[in-house]
Amino acid sequence: MTRKKTFRTTQAGTTKNLEKRLDYWENVRYIQTKNLVFLDETAINLAMTRTYGRSAKGNRVYDTRPYERGTNLTLIGAISLSGFFGIMTIDSGISKNVFQVFIEQVLLPRFMAWCMFGSEQFTSS
Repeated sequence: MTRKKTFRTTQAGTTKNLEKRLDYWENVRYIQTKNLVFLDETAINLAMTRTYGRSAKGNRVYDTRPYERGTNLTLIGAISLSGFFGIMTIDSGISKNVFQVFIEQVLLPRFMAWCMFGSEQFTSS
């Protein structure tokens, strides 16, 4: 018997969303994997510490942590089968403008002539 449970939204199984998934896979099925570029972003707080530690049985673990709340750091990167395309770090959260700078100044200059890039239209804020 297992106790693990995986949740999905109630909307995931709707006819509309199933059709969207099928349309998506129909559109991307002919793209060669060598032409795919994957973007990812993550954020960390520089004052983060581990909440658990190891010690001999019966002993407690003692550690220190920063008194001040640390600064947030956001990382954006791109990778493909041909390698690493670039990374950008920001001392704040990501915004539409920051993402546009990443695309224009980090990602696009690294693309080869044969690459095509598509994205949603950016609107100025």
